[in-house]
Amino acid sequence: MLRAIYVNNIPVGFIKLYISDEENRYYIWRLMIDEHHQNKGYGKAAVKFALNYFLQHTNAAHVLACTVPGEYSSYTFYIELGFVDTGEMDGIENVLKYTINR
Repeated sequence: MLRAIYVNNIPVGFIKLYISDEENRYYIWRLMIDEHHQNKGYGKAAVKFALNYFLQHTNAAHVLACTVPGEYSSYTFYIELGFVDTGEMDGIENVLKYTINR
């Protein structure tokens, strides 16, 4: 599922979710916020929207997100939103998990 992120009718980014009730797999596949609109809370709002969507419309017990280590990593961003590091790697990416409280 792909959703555009708009602020006052201006596109500022997008979020892409992977949803598979059959496989019991749910994750934030991609989150992109235009560089001119970063650090304004739009990414956090988008992730919170996505987590609420998973809660309301799926059977998800947890949601995964992956981050590439490095200077511009989103690792801390996801940790601050309640994701935890699983200690697993998916290729070169850290796998993070958010537990949905039902």
